[in-house]
Amino acid sequence: MTARLSKPPLLLPLLLAALLTVDSCRACQVVIQPIKSAINKVKSTYNSFKKKITSEKPKYIGCYADRDDNRDIQFIGARKSDMTVSKCNAICKEEYPMTKFFGVQNGNLCFCGNDYGNYGVRRDGHCDKPCGGAKGEKCGGELLNSVYEITSK
Repeated sequence: MTARLSKPPLLLPLLLAALLTVDSCRACQVVIQPIKSAINKVKSTYNSFKKKITSEKPKYIGCYADRDDNRDIQFIGARKSDMTVSKCNAICKEEYPMTKFFGVQNGNLCFCGNDYGNYGVRRDGHCDKPCGGAKGEKCGGELLNSVYEITSK
């Protein structure tokens, strides 16, 4: 007659946990050291990747004129009352991954495309409308795009 277990035995995870916490055993160190080294490499790679992603900000290019009848930046990414520069960057990366630039306009509009500047450049001071989702950021103006280069492709 063989005994059957209704639940998986807890012994194996407990033994592995004990093995990983034993630092004084020489035989254990031979097994544990490569595992610890691999874990540290993964942690280091993750931390450097996380730092790069969270610190990388879209590169501001300038303030450019737009027209209602023929948009300067070809794709309308979104109209959101809580628009921010980072949000438009993320929208364009996800919705239009082939595009290189984005423009935020009038505090709530996001445009994505590969070209801009068909209607001329304006002074940065003209693109002074606060972003709906971040009052400290500038999101273009009326028929004016604050143009940025899309980051983290």
